[in-house]
Amino acid sequence: MRAPTADLTEATPALHPRDTLRHAAYVLARTGAPEAAVVNDDGTCLGLIGPSDLLVARLHDLTEATDRDRSLRYLTQVGTQASS
Repeated sequence: MRAPTADLTEATPALHPRDTLRHAAYVLARTGAPEAAVVNDDGTCLGLIGPSDLLVARLHDLTEATDRDRSLRYLTQVGTQASS
């Protein structure tokens, strides 16, 4: 998420910090907006989020999942060898 650098218009979609990345992607796709404002409960803009931010977050999730899968595979192999 980036700090806002331009005036936000009424056409800029708004998201809440608790919204999911999936919801953010849906809002951007539905509205065709290049980015969305992330606003807190009192309407203060906390930053902007765009498609590249969503891709970076997704890549992080995929990397963690791959690492977790490798760890589980290693533990399974070690456990199998120990019981032989």
